Amino acid sequence: MIEPQLTSLHNSLQKLIRSVQKKAVQAVNREMIYLYWHIGYEIETHILHAERAEYGKEVVKNLSNKLSMEFGKGFSKVNLTYFIRFYQTFQDFSIVQTLSEQLSWSHFVLFIALKEDIQRM
Repeated sequence: MIEPQLTSLHNSLQKLIRSVQKKAVQAVNREMIYLYWHIGYEIETHILHAERAEYGKEVVKNLSNKLSMEFGKGFSKVNLTYFIRFYQTFQDFSIVQTLSEQLSWSHFVLFIALKEDIQRM
């Protein structure tokens, strides 16, 4: 008689655990997208916007080296360049907040590659 109750409890807990796991993944994804946008914003507005292109490339390379040593390969020069383009493409953070509820970073990378706003729409 206890077996059906155990099965029911197991199924209920299984649903609960999966639901929370999904929410946790979504929350991490959202926060990472926010981080990437803010990194792009910081680099663009504090370094690149005011400097020559060649100097900016060198700054991004050096910054990448420092961040990669401290935080790992996720901050490569290529990734920092994506973060900058992300900010340049979506300068209105409220758009990023709205879209990040439904899209992953991989989706944003695809949008960044598009040349025209009409294509992104």
